[in-house]
Amino acid sequence: MKLDLYVLSLSTLFALCRQSVNGEAVSLNLNNVDSVLGASDLAIVNFYADWCKFSQILAPTFDEAGKKIHEEKENPGNIVFAKVDCDREGTLAARYRINKYPTLKIFRGGVMMKKEYRGQRSVEALIQFAKDETKPAIHDVESLDALNEIDKKKLSIIGFFDSKDSDHFRTFSRVASILRDDCQFHAAVGPVSVTERQAGDHINFRSSTTLGQDIIYDKNLNDFDALHTWATQRCTPLVREITFENAEELTEEGLPFVILFHHPDDSATPDLFRHRVQIEVAHEKARKRFTLGWLKTFDICGLRCDYDVRCAHEALSADPRVPYHNVILAMIQTLPGVHLLCWKLL
Repeated sequence: MKLDLYVLSLSTLFALCRQSVNGEAVSLNLNNVDSVLGASDLAIVNFYADWCKFSQILAPTFDEAGKKIHEEKENPGNIVFAKVDCDREGTLAARYRINKYPTLKIFRGGVMMKKEYRGQRSVEALIQFAKDETKPAIHDVESLDALNEIDKKKLSIIGFFDSKDSDHFRTFSRVASILRDDCQFHAAVGPVSVTERQAGDHINFRSSTTLGQDIIYDKNLNDFDALHTWATQRCTPLVREITFENAEELTEEGLPFVILFHHPDDSATPDLFRHRVQIEVAHEKARKRFTLGWLKTFDICGLRCDYDVRCAHEALSADPRVPYHNVILAMIQTLPGVHLLCWKLL
């Protein structure tokens, strides 16, 4: 059995090298997808269909970008351009929830990121994106005082380590690479962190609501799955602000969601909304999305919305299709600053 696995890994490696030399993106299938993606720091995968005109247009550009990034990078094996023929590999297309062509998915260490590549589809843009995405995910802390200057509006995970050569730091780095789009990662390493490491290496979570009371990770620092789960839960808030950059990403998750539209100057109502959601439906985080938006910024499509809270109350009471309508009614009663409440029907 070990021999079979060894032969498979070699064949995958040879195929990867051969396609890179020829300037072609690596073709993925059920036999090699896990090994190819898992061996890369960053993989940009083109999910395409041969009959699709836009897929046909992108194909030579994508292959050329893969060829050039291979030639430019000192260690090209860390970045992989790969492709999936969704007609032939329907199981892979279904696994990654592909519903349009072409779709460019991003993977880090074999883990698919929530965001897709939505930038310009040119050789130069793809190469620049790949370079930007492989910049260090961890900010080095030069002094503990510098931690007081980090952006308080962003979620941060801070590690205190004896050495970058430790297993603790390597596990931290893997998690940082995967969640770099959701959290800021900082590391104080060596002498600068001595006063914080009297009980050993440790990792903290900090947000605008936890200043002075960081949440400490209390499990095995070498347990990647445990640390990744802990960090994901804190880096992906239950209530997220919807923007033009993430709106398509949120809707493509296919989950029912409730959107609170509020005035840009009103900070009290969003705080109350977050608090109420946390109390009522924190256990449904994986199945529902609660988002915030500014009323003046968005066109509203496919959503039921009411300016009048009384009308919204009556509509919700009478419509059983609304997910968690009782919870939303409770929110209305405790959110006096609501200008517009929207919800998506089941």
